[in-house]
Amino acid sequence: MIFLTFYDDKNHNIALLISQTVNKCKQTSKHIVDNLFIFMFLLSIPFFSFASDTNKTPPYRMRESMFELLKEQRDIVMLGDSITARGEWNELLPSLSVANRGIGGDEVKFMKRRIDSIFLLKPKYVFIMGGTNDFRRKRSVDDVVRDYKHIIKKLHKHRINVFIQSTLYVSRESRLNDNIKILKLNNAINNYCSVSNYCRFVDLNVHMAKDRKILAKYSDDGVHLNGNGYLMWASIIYPLIKK
Repeated sequence: MIFLTFYDDKNHNIALLISQTVNKCKQTSKHIVDNLFIFMFLLSIPFFSFASDTNKTPPYRMRESMFELLKEQRDIVMLGDSITARGEWNELLPSLSVANRGIGGDEVKFMKRRIDSIFLLKPKYVFIMGGTNDFRRKRSVDDVVRDYKHIIKKLHKHRINVFIQSTLYVSRESRLNDNIKILKLNNAINNYCSVSNYCRFVDLNVHMAKDRKILAKYSDDGVHLNGNGYLMWASIIYPLIKK
C-alpha cells in the first residue's frame, strides 16, 4: 500500500488522479505498462508542488516579485492566501481603489515578510485573512497569533486602518479538525483587536458558516469560495470602507 502526503490544496486533484491511476493498474494486466507510465509521469511533477515552504516555490516568488514592482497608490489592500487571491476585488468593490495582494498557499508567517511591499502603496485600509494554510501545515494557534500581532503592529505604526477578517471555517471532511484551531485563532485575534484598538475584527463566519462549517452555497470544495461566497464577503466589508 502506498501512502502519499500532500501539503497544498492545489494538489488535491493530482492526488485523486494518482489514486485513480493506481486503481486502474489493479483492474487489468493488459494496460499495466501504460498505467505505470502515466503514474511515473505524475510523480515526475517538480517537487516544489508539494513543498512545505510555499514562499520558496516559483509560483509564489513570481507573484511576489510582481507585487514588489507595483507601487502605485491604492486606498485598500486585500492581503491573504488563495481565498483572497481569487477574488476580483476591483469588480467586487466597484468605484474603490483596491490592490489584491493574495498569494495561493500563503501563510501568515510569510505575509509578515512582505509587509514592506504593502507600505509602498500607502493604503488607508488593509484587510487581512490567513491561517488556513498555516494549520494545514500543522502550525500552532499561538504561532499564528504571534505572526498576526507582528503584522498588525507594523501596519498600525504606519497609521493604516487594519481589518482582520475571520479565518473561514472549512467543510471538507479531511480538514474538519482544522476548525478547532480556526475557532481558537478567531477568538484570540478578536480579543486582541478589542483590547489593543490596533485593529478591527470582522466576523465573516457569522454570515457564511453554520455549525462551524462553511455553507455549501458559498463553497464548492469546502475550503475556497465560489461566486456567491465572494459576493457575500464583499457585501460585508464594503460598508466598513464607505463609513
